[in-house]
Amino acid sequence: SPQSMDQNPALTPETRINIGLPVISSIYGQFSNTGFTWRDVVMLNDQDSLEITPDNLYDALGNRNYNMLNVSVDYLSFGFRVNKNYFALNLTERITGRLTYTQDLLGLALYGNGDERYLGAGNEVDWSGTGFDGQAYRELGLSWTRDLNEEGTFKVGGRVKYLNGTLASRTENSDITLTTDEPYYTLSANSDFTHHLSGFNNQLFAQDTANPMVGDYFLGKNHGVGLDIGFQMEPIESVLRISASIVDLGFIRYTNDVLNISSNDAPFEFRGLDFNDAPDDLEVVDGEYLDSLLQALGDSISSIFLPDSTNEAFNAPTVPRF
Repeated sequence: SPQSMDQNPALTPETRINIGLPVISSIYGQFSNTGFTWRDVVMLNDQDSLEITPDNLYDALGNRNYNMLNVSVDYLSFGFRVNKNYFALNLTERITGRLTYTQDLLGLALYGNGDERYLGAGNEVDWSGTGFDGQAYRELGLSWTRDLNEEGTFKVGGRVKYLNGTLASRTENSDITLTTDEPYYTLSANSDFTHHLSGFNNQLFAQDTANPMVGDYFLGKNHGVGLDIGFQMEPIESVLRISASIVDLGFIRYTNDVLNISSNDAPFEFRGLDFNDAPDDLEVVDGEYLDSLLQALGDSISSIFLPDSTNEAFNAPTVPRF
């Protein structure tokens, strides 16, 4: 089928002409999770009821884990064959996302601080590498595939692409550690991170509903390029086929509606909440007192980052697939 070229530009369809129109063209979706399976989260106990198993969930995780999303919808596609050559054109909307998290991060959520099951040397929890990378962009691609022999059993193909970005979230640097000190379980942390955003204010939070920014959405100011390459060969015709490809190599430079957030690597220490002013009867603690405690906790946590913000342009690579 023509859609096979999305995975490898050398996998040309057998028909001479192919046309894909809006709504009735290709729609593709993928979600993958490398960290755990459903069976790691719950199990059937002796009473024939489901039981949550946090130990199994934690043990199933690797040091670094990913949740990934890929969605693509063809607005228009067209392809045709001329002798040993196949040419194709596509206009496609793409959404990609990748959430990265560490085993230590989930360990803190499951067991709290001070638990020996997951704390490293010096009671340290490592969140380094945690972040989210994602983009929404349009792709205009032109591909060319060539038969290298008369039988058509050896093909090479490539696709050059113009990319136009709408939304972007990129974690450039994420180095965060949390340490639990003994004997009072005081929390201390250090952070060094840089995160880039583009398009979220204009596209998602625009106040002017009379101007939906259709022009900016379909042809914005964030430009990029991409490349796909691949080959296909049949050592034994109609019996054995070998193919390989690298797709979605590229980047987009974001200059519109940019926000860069970075920490100043300031240390943070949290010794707990002060209950000296709590009411005598804790069962009648009022909302105002709880709000003040939560505010104090929030102020303490915010000092981990003490973020600085700028509006400088940045490059966001597309997520390659092999």
